[in-house]
Amino acid sequence: MKGFLLDQNGDLLLYNNELQMAYGDDLTAQTVRMVLGTNKKDWFLNWDEGIQFQNILGKHITDDMLKTEVLAGLKQVDDTFALDSFTVTREARTATVQFTAHNSDGAVVEEVYTWA
Repeated sequence: MKGFLLDQNGDLLLYNNELQMAYGDDLTAQTVRMVLGTNKKDWFLNWDEGIQFQNILGKHITDDMLKTEVLAGLKQVDDTFALDSFTVTREARTATVQFTAHNSDGAVVEEVYTWA
């Protein structure tokens, strides 16, 4: 599979006036970042894409609840994803997760993601 390569802001990348493409594990990791950065029911083209931000940043959210939400996002990309490692850091009104996950195709995604 291939898709358009996006920068950290979600903008298309151009090089010599040509759109850059993402392939394989890079595309999988990019798709994971996009799903984790989308609040469910906020994208009008697919109301089901994304995760519930209220389950990330709400009051009384446990690490297990956050882990469940991240795993739900991973499973939107590929339902065979499994978490290998998962840590949460909270400061003020932000939550940062660092995780490693793999799918049945052998793709490994290592991400650090922060919600504020």
